Amino acid sequence: MKNIMLRWVAGLFAILITIWAANQIPPIKLAWEPGWHVIIFVPAMAVINALIRPVVKLMSMPINCMTFGLFSFLANALLFWGAGKLTGGLMNGWGALFGSVVYAAVSTVLCWPIKEKRA
Repeated sequence: MKNIMLRWVAGLFAILITIWAANQIPPIKLAWEPGWHVIIFVPAMAVINALIRPVVKLMSMPINCMTFGLFSFLANALLFWGAGKLTGGLMNGWGALFGSVVYAAVSTVLCWPIKEKRA
């Protein structure tokens, strides 16, 4: 339970850093309305990644092979956009693409020290 809460807090910091970074680049639009809905984004993204992402990866395998994996950026941006729309996120296409890449990188770095407890 402690690891789940730590990962949620790390994901919350990651999305806040991502929103701040996106607001530094003018053509990228990434925000939440109302602002406290960003708290719900992390669990929504986890559920979408657990349930929908495997299906999207399987269905997009042929085009992903043809584009040497570059289509996965678009698929990840689409899943990020979907989680954002579910939780009140306001973003354009560049915001979804930027957000998915930066959120993944920052949350990976922040979650690195959190160790899984093995049984």
